[in-house]
Amino acid sequence: MKSAIVCTSPIHILRTLEIIYYEEYFQGDIEVIVSSLCPNYEFIVRNMSHIYKISAVYAVNMEQLQNKGLVKLMFGKCSFSEILKRNKYTKLISFNVENILVQALYAKNKGQINFEYHYMEDGPFIYQPYVPRHYAKLHPYRILGWDKPVFHMKACWSSCPEYMIWPEEYGNNVKALKPIDINDKNYLSDINYIFDYEDSSELEDVDIIFMEESHFTDGLMKENYDYKIFEIIKEKYKDFKVVVKLHPRTIDNRFASKFTVIKKSKYPWELILLNRLNRNAKPLIQISIACGTMMSDKFM
Repeated sequence: MKSAIVCTSPIHILRTLEIIYYEEYFQGDIEVIVSSLCPNYEFIVRNMSHIYKISAVYAVNMEQLQNKGLVKLMFGKCSFSEILKRNKYTKLISFNVENILVQALYAKNKGQINFEYHYMEDGPFIYQPYVPRHYAKLHPYRILGWDKPVFHMKACWSSCPEYMIWPEEYGNNVKALKPIDINDKNYLSDINYIFDYEDSSELEDVDIIFMEESHFTDGLMKENYDYKIFEIIKEKYKDFKVVVKLHPRTIDNRFASKFTVIKKSKYPWELILLNRLNRNAKPLIQISIACGTMMSDKFM
């Protein structure tokens, strides 16, 4: 039996290795599909292909699916079409349910004997229930006969299900993920290799780390509100050494003129923290305006 895991962000890569290392239910022939929504996805795919626990890794350029993407997908005009054509899966695992890759893989494989779709949480965030249950009549997916996978999932996997408020529309089969063992040198070695991790010198002897989010990059925050708040804190606590960690999708560094910025901000924070814990680095004070990542490491 073959399983597929769909990844669209760096935290999904950490979760994927967590699943492969610690969840017996998903052991076996596992293939990973990494989309270009994940920063440095081609580099990550090359490195993941050398992890012996993973059978195959595929890179999917989402730009190929932006303009008339569904038409290209159905008529074999993009690289992902080849993945769909060549492979059959009895388990599909994803971290979000609205991605076209997940929709297509589910539609292609749901007829397999003993097929299962599993949803994995990627962190402690707030998501709106993906309702109504069916697509509108004229929606392209409805015309193709595609269902919403979330309403047909075998199970939802969470690090801390006791803290999760789970929409009743999705059923109640919520399972607990086994936590990452912070002393597991094999896991740490593999995940460091995938990201080509190196410790950030800027984090030595730091007291406070400001966690930037994607609001400014995504156009949701017009003014530099986070910058202004960080600046006030920095001025008030001059005896504290502070640094800024940029969001992985950030292109323009707004903080360089007044703040020390971690040069290797493309690493997911969870990976940085995992390495800090492994070498007993001193604790940090984390500050952000609304950063779920500040909690996700506590839940993994």
